[in-house]
Amino acid sequence: MGTVVLNGATSGSTTVQPTDAVTATITLPSSSGTLALTSSPTFTGNLTFSTSNAGIVFNNSSALTNSTLNDYEIGTWTPSCTNTGLTSYTSGGKYTKVGNMVYLVGYVSITGAGTASGQMAVSNLPFSYYTSGGNIQATGVCREAGATGLEYYFNSQGNQTTWFINSATNGAVVWVNGYTYVFSITYQTTF
Repeated sequence: MGTVVLNGATSGSTTVQPTDAVTATITLPSSSGTLALTSSPTFTGNLTFSTSNAGIVFNNSSALTNSTLNDYEIGTWTPSCTNTGLTSYTSGGKYTKVGNMVYLVGYVSITGAGTASGQMAVSNLPFSYYTSGGNIQATGVCREAGATGLEYYFNSQGNQTTWFINSATNGAVVWVNGYTYVFSITYQTTF
């Protein structure tokens, strides 16, 4: 394994040309180090950043703000249905977060409708909505997949982790045991 260590260097360059049988490891000084690749390397492992805010900087001259991709994660989340009178339900979901954009999929399945009525309030989103001087709407669609196949919509006030499933006219969902509301959402988060 070939290793190049640039400890304390403030300028200059080092060339690494590993053969097919050699793996090169490059260590840069602290968080201020910069590695410029002049060819098109192929990575066989992960590209890992040791600093929590480090990322890949894109030199995009048309960007109005920072063009650093410094967050990517995937995970699961459990939607919470907070309607009064609802006796029981099951739910689940997955998310992908790229930078400050969140992509969610999930479902809420009614197992005990009780006396619930109106729009379905779903909370416990993995990240808050972003807002700047007003309400920002998420984008997505919801479908009742257990019985009817009808499509619904949702809305949310900015900077919250609760949104509401409703009909096209802002009306109620159908509260019946066995009805399952599946959804896909895209929204911008605060980070």
